[in-house]
Amino acid sequence: MVGGQSSSSSGQSGSASFDINNLTPAELVDLKHLWESHKSTSSDRLNGNTPLSSWIVDTWASCHMSGCLSHFTNIREITPLSVSLPNGDLTQATKCADIFLSSRLILKDVLYAPNLQCHLISVSSLLLDDSLIIQFSQKLCLIQDRSSRILIGVCEQREGLYYLKGVRTDEVKAYSGKYSANGSCGSQYFLTIVDDFSRSTWVKLL
Repeated sequence: MVGGQSSSSSGQSGSASFDINNLTPAELVDLKHLWESHKSTSSDRLNGNTPLSSWIVDTWASCHMSGCLSHFTNIREITPLSVSLPNGDLTQATKCADIFLSSRLILKDVLYAPNLQCHLISVSSLLLDDSLIIQFSQKLCLIQDRSSRILIGVCEQREGLYYLKGVRTDEVKAYSGKYSANGSCGSQYFLTIVDDFSRSTWVKLL
């Protein structure tokens, strides 16, 4: 049986507590960017009109879970599993799927739990991805890339639960048109610029 009881503490490998005052200037800029990007895209929805802020980072849930099938991709039938809902009731999960919260935050094997009134991101399942680390403070939860420490997602603590506030989306801006000149050997070249903070990418024809 898998559970879905939320908690604001974590003792799992790959997750840790942090003090916002200890964040680097680059991490603070990244945090501000993600926080404000949620305000500017408050009407944004996942497939199925599910608000991003309805996702809860849960340290007790053993699997990612959702009660809404409409935003699932790659749906698979599974052997029925008993799922304990936060109110103590039981339901049966008979399907699982993947959910793309962003290009950098993809939830794998999300259980479809009928009657579940929220959407749970399991910390233990998220940490199976060795490229991620998760940090908690009294007010925030940060999801970061393990090697680059780039901020992938930020969560806000409200009433003891950590709600997803914003996720990084990689934006690519391409310039179309003709190359200005060929190289001496007839080759053509382009310049790619990647912003370390936002991961936005620009391509310029040379």
